[in-house]
Formats: sequence, C-alpha cells, structure tokens
Amino acid sequence: MADECDISDHMAKPATGGAMYLISIQIFSRAITFSANQILLLHVSPEALGIAMQLELYSITVLHFSRESIRVAAQTEPQHLQEAKKKERSGNPGKIIQDELWKDSPPNSASQALVNMSYLAAIFGCLMLYIFGFLYMRVASVNILNAPYFNKSLALVGIATVLELFAEPCFAVVQHNMLYQSRAAIETVSALAKGLFSCGTAFWVRRMGLDRGPLPYAIGQVAYGLFIFCGYFIVAKRLTGKGGFSLLPACLSKEQYLSGFISLPLLYRSASIFFQSVVKHLLTQGDTMILTALSTLEDQGLYALASNYGGLVARLVFQPIEESSRTAFGRWLPSRKPRIAKPVSVTFARSHLQDMLHAYFLLTIVSWALGPLLLPVALRVILNSRWALLNIQEPLLAYCYYIPFLAFNGITEAFVSSAASNSELRAQASWMGACSLAFAFAAYFLLKVADLGVRGLVWANIFNMALRILWSFRFIQKYFGKHKQELRLRDVLPRRETCAVGIVTWSCTLALHTPISTKTNVAGAFFAGAIVTITIKKFSEGANHPLSNQ
Repeated sequence: MADECDISDHMAKPATGGAMYLISIQIFSRAITFSANQILLLHVSPEALGIAMQLELYSITVLHFSRESIRVAAQTEPQHLQEAKKKERSGNPGKIIQDELWKDSPPNSASQALVNMSYLAAIFGCLMLYIFGFLYMRVASVNILNAPYFNKSLALVGIATVLELFAEPCFAVVQHNMLYQSRAAIETVSALAKGLFSCGTAFWVRRMGLDRGPLPYAIGQVAYGLFIFCGYFIVAKRLTGKGGFSLLPACLSKEQYLSGFISLPLLYRSASIFFQSVVKHLLTQGDTMILTALSTLEDQGLYALASNYGGLVARLVFQPIEESSRTAFGRWLPSRKPRIAKPVSVTFARSHLQDMLHAYFLLTIVSWALGPLLLPVALRVILNSRWALLNIQEPLLAYCYYIPFLAFNGITEAFVSSAASNSELRAQASWMGACSLAFAFAAYFLLKVADLGVRGLVWANIFNMALRILWSFRFIQKYFGKHKQELRLRDVLPRRETCAVGIVTWSCTLALHTPISTKTNVAGAFFAGAIVTITIKKFSEGANHPLSNQ
C-alpha cells in the first residue's frame, strides 16, 4: 500500500507541477495581453480589429495544421520510450513490454526523432503559409485589401509564423524534457515583447498622424515570434551536449526510421491525429470563419473582443490544465498495443479525471450564478465609450454559459487523445466531422435566420461542444469498463443540495437581468456568491465523494 502511494505521488508530479507552471504562463501572458489590448482599444477601430482577427486566423491555421498533430503524438510516444530506457538502465529489461519499432534504439533516439519530425512540421507549415496567403489575397474583400498597411501586415504575420515554425524543434526538446519553468519564462517574456511592440507601434503611428490599420498587431506578432525562437533555441542548445543529439536533422541509422530520419511510430501516430486536428481546428475556428463570410468587419471586431474577454478564464486556467493532463494521461495510459496499462496507472488516471470533472461542475455553478451579475460592472470598467456603445454585453453573457463547456471538452478530449488507439481516433474524427456540419447549420440558422448576431455564434459553439463532450464521455466510460473500473456521471456531480442552490441562484440572476445600478449588481453578486460558496463548503465537508477514500 505504501509503495502504491509512493507511485501515485510520483505520477502526480507531472500533472500538478506542469499545470502550475503552464497556468503561470497563461496568467502572466494574458495579463500582459489584456493590458496591451486595453491600450490598443483606445487607438484601434472595430474594423481594424476585425482585420487583425483575420490575420490571426491565418497564422493560427498554418501553425495548427503543421504542428498540432506532432505535438499531441509526442506527448504519448516518446515518453513511453523514455520510461523504457530508464528501466533498461536500471537492469530490469524483463519487466518492460516494449514495441518492436522502438527496440534497441540509441540513447538519443527519442529527442533526435522529435527534432527530425519537427522539421517536417516547419517545412509543411511554410508550404501552407504560401498557399493560404495566396488564397486569402484572392478571396479578401476590397475593404480589407485597401486597408492601411494591410500588405505589410500580412507579410509581417507571415514572418512571425515562420519564426514560430522553426522554433518547433527546440520547443519539442524542451517539452520532451518537461522544462516547464523554462517554458514559462520564454512565453511570458515573449508575450511582454508582443504587448510592448504592439502598443509602441500604435503610439508611433498616432504621433505621426497616420491611419493605423492592423499594423500594430502584426509588429507585435513578429516580436513574439522572434522571442519565442531565440528563447527556445537558447534553452534547447544547452541540452544538446548532455543529451547527445543535434538541433538539426540527423540520421538515426535505423531500419525502423523512414529514410533513417523519421520515427515510424511517431509518424503513424501523427498521421492518425492530423485528420482529427484538422476537423478540430475547423470546429474551434469555425465561428471565426463563418463570421468572416457572413458579417461585416465591425461585427468581426465585436466578436474578437467578446472572444478575447469571454475566453480569458478558459485560456488562463483550463487550457494549461488540459495540456498538462494530456501529458500525464499519455504517461499513465499507453494507447498502442502491446503496451498494457497497469491497474494502478488506470486508477490514478481515473482519480485525476474524476477530480477535474467534479471541480468543473462546481465552477459551472459559480460562473452561471455570478457571471450575469458581474458582467455589466466589468464592462463599465474595462471598455472605453466607443466600444461601450456597441452591443457587447449579450455575446459576453452567452460566454458565461459557454466557458464551462470549453472546460469539460478540454479535459475529456485530453483523456481521449492519450488513451485512444489510432482506429478510435479516426472514429472520433468522423464524429467531429459530423459535429462540424451540425455547427455550420446551427450557426447559419442563429446568425442569419434567427438574427441573433454574434450571440448566436456563441450558442452554436455551445451546441457543438455538447456533442463533442457526449462522444468523449462515452469513450471514457467504455475505456474504464474494459479495465474493470467505472466512472459514472453521479460520481462527478456535486451533491443535490449544491445543485439546487445553484439552480435557484441562477434563476434569480436571470430574473434580475435588467438594466439596474452598479451597486445593485455588486451587492447581488456578493450575496449570490456567498450563498453558493457556503453551500458548496457545507455539503462538501464530509461528503462521501468517491475520491475521499483513496
């Protein structure tokens, strides 16, 4: 029993320690970005922000398609190889069930395979950068093409994207060695550089009396890409001497490596994840694509503002938890035969997932109860008069209900991406393709037929996330069932009393959703928050939660 506790404590460190560093990245970088955006909103029009949103979509699409599948695959495959090598060096090779494709690999094969694979992502990304840039110039409206500094901004965003692509080999090494502290420092400094250069450019063009357009955003992106590249290169270069690998492509002289360079297990896993990542990106950015096609630049700028503010909590907290949990699940739950997950590993993975889902349900109660009350107060504080006159409150109110769905979808899909086999990932990709069609129909209906505007897109996203969560939760239940364990919905739900208080508070909040004074809103939020907090605390103490006995 003591040994199992020690194992559990050791296995928890990647999830908890990594999550803390990744959350710190998000907190500092988003705080800097938030401050920079507040300054830029004083100088940038909604139309310019709409163009900046399109340029960001262009860059994000290239980066996601080229590197996301390799990043996710690297969080499962090479870690198992690293664990096998540690056990081999400890003199217990007989205890390892190891895939033949990795057998007899040299000590530096894991890091070098990641570096080699990352260059494929960089080359593929540069090709897509040119193709998507050409297509964007062909389909962009005349208003966009004639916007001030548009061509220069597009070129600068392309340069920034290339810098991030060629930082990928160094990032892969840093992530593989779990240097979360270094990553936190690099990305925080890069975010600071982006904010300083964006605001500095906005001040400069205003001083010169020029029309700014999206130029401040583009220059900020170049600064971010440059600091990302230099930071990861400096950290990764220090590891090459100790690890015995190169940051340039190097031959591994193995039959199991394609042309002696590319790891076949990593390539197969990346290929399986790639099609899923394409569908996932279309779902994630589908709202922006639909809005670009069906609405004005002002509406696009309005949605960009709503998504930046509305998704702030998701990016600060839930995204780091999702990323660190995916890495931890990848270590605990081997997804490919002949690796067999140990019972203690499955138990610990279930406990971690159950804790996260239970915490997310509690956060859902709080956000739905307090969000509508605090939102009007926050808008009066953070927005200037030009933006406050626009109808921004309704989309942000919808985001209060959308954020919990983002959280649940993130943690459940992190589990699926780590535990699913290649065939199961293809099945998930098919389901996500069906979700994309359902989302497109829902978005068109709510945006054009029901005339809900930007708010309609948020509700279409909620519908889409609910469908994805449904598939993931069914997979999770089947997975634990195969390992003689179970995760039931009632195991992660709060107690009935907590849910009842949350529903009553939420109903009262909806009844008070009228233009009332700031003092009334603050008092109502304080009162509602106190009731929910006391109820959660009271009924959580001594509750027979499934994890309390572990």
